[in-house]
Amino acid sequence: MQVHFLGTSGSIPTRNRNLVSVAIKRKGKIFLFDPGEGTQQQMIRNKLSVVKTHSIYVSHLHGDHIMGIPGIIMSAAMLNREKELLIFGPPGTLKFIQSFLNSVIVNPSFKILVKEVAGEEVIFKHEEFQISSGLAEHTCFCLYYIFEEKPRPGKFNKAKAEQLKIPIGPLWKKLQLGEDIVINDGRKIKSNQIIGPPRLGRKIIIALDTRPTDDIRNSAQDADLLIFDGTFDSSLKEKAVETKHSTVREAAQLANEANVKRLALTHYSSRYKDLSILKKDIENIRPNAIFPDDLTKIKIPYSNGD
Repeated sequence: MQVHFLGTSGSIPTRNRNLVSVAIKRKGKIFLFDPGEGTQQQMIRNKLSVVKTHSIYVSHLHGDHIMGIPGIIMSAAMLNREKELLIFGPPGTLKFIQSFLNSVIVNPSFKILVKEVAGEEVIFKHEEFQISSGLAEHTCFCLYYIFEEKPRPGKFNKAKAEQLKIPIGPLWKKLQLGEDIVINDGRKIKSNQIIGPPRLGRKIIIALDTRPTDDIRNSAQDADLLIFDGTFDSSLKEKAVETKHSTVREAAQLANEANVKRLALTHYSSRYKDLSILKKDIENIRPNAIFPDDLTKIKIPYSNGD
């Protein structure tokens, strides 16, 4: 699983930074969060296909977080996409999409399904993972998202299976699926004799425009990656409070309190020509924080490398 930072600038683009957008790529499927203006060009640069974009997740209806959606729909139609496109977002998302479709000459070759999200809920379920939403704290109704894999089966103990003389083949497969078996000599073998305890899946939190909140802190507990609002340095905390954004120091403190494995900051204010002041601001409390540039890619390994 990879996370792509397609844009990292907040509110307005800069010479070197596109408007904020994040993509998660897992097993060939792309999950796109807050596609701001110009996102599809960034996707091309990172070899992410609009045709293979499974779904789009909108945190709120400020233009810098949604204006990339029309272009993505247009390009997907030009490329004869067939699979339906799912779009999740706050109340008003459906009206935005319908207004675009009614105002522009476009005839999508695929269905567009829009689900408006009212707050904390599981919004998409898959046999291997789920995506949930929660309420962020911003100047308008705003969401954050949790991408969380379900636990995986435990490790198969090949040495133990061989020691018990279990024939290689379908019986091994049954054990891996959690089924107990009976082998040719009549012995009963329980799955838990061979298969270790379930292994945790990976968890990513995407909270792009928000103040630090208890809900986000609780959701982010032990997360593999927290992607968080890093708009200001700590000298501008009053402005962060006023505009309902966060300082990088506040983000680092929340990450530490939630025991997050990795923290990535984004949505930098355009006032920062480079990120040195932001990095210095948290070097003593979160020295390993990630400050991605546009097009940065991060691999998300399983815990303990398994």
